[in-house]
Amino acid sequence: MFAATGGVNTHKGLIFSLGIICAAAAYCCTTRATASRLDEQIICETIAQMTKGLCESELVFLEKSTDLTVGERLYKEWGMTGIRGEVEAGFPTVREHALPVYRELKSSQRYHVNDICVQTLLQLMVVNEDTNVVGRHDRAMRFIADPF
Repeated sequence: MFAATGGVNTHKGLIFSLGIICAAAAYCCTTRATASRLDEQIICETIAQMTKGLCESELVFLEKSTDLTVGERLYKEWGMTGIRGEVEAGFPTVREHALPVYRELKSSQRYHVNDICVQTLLQLMVVNEDTNVVGRHDRAMRFIADPF
């Protein structure tokens, strides 16, 4: 991916997230206790259990000071845990901010699915602590668009 993008990380967090979500969903589908009631809460709880200690093992005890990824650098500078923190907490930003917007707009039956998804993405971008965005600008730039 880095070769194709000239060394720029454009989708590493997304690929990481999708891999974890798929693994957790597959695990939940194979367990009798959760297979009959599979939903985002069950999947996100499983993800949090699967990734418990991720930030500590990858960021808190990070010993290197050179060749840091953007996420590692921002953790050292600002304490931002980025996608690692989001995953370890079971995607709270998605559950608490994006999904409610998606569900509300979808239930109104007034909007095209593309418009619903765009609005959901915008809501997620407003509240998400995205190290990919902050790494391209700075922490102050991230909050300029935040209306809250």
